[in-house]
Amino acid sequence: MTADDAERIIGGDLFADRDQAPLAENEYFDADLIGCRLIQGERSLGSIRAVHHYPAQDVLELENGALVPLVRAFVREIDLGTREVRVELPPGLVEGEPL
Repeated sequence: MTADDAERIIGGDLFADRDQAPLAENEYFDADLIGCRLIQGERSLGSIRAVHHYPAQDVLELENGALVPLVRAFVREIDLGTREVRVELPPGLVEGEPL
């Protein structure tokens, strides 16, 4: 592909089969995270309904509208087998959590 070829697809959508898009360690497809439960300790904080990609970091949106940064400082484990994302969040980050 040349630079001229690439210019013709600027702004377009690019699709590939999942098996043609290998992921590195600790990389996940958004679709695999959606529907997972966000767990802190023994408590479920809700299910992930969307993943947003912002310039500073990716953010998980829960069903209740809470936004949780998808950063190593908070995320302890992502287990797609059990459909759980285990986190350790600072107090007050999720609405309804005590400060």
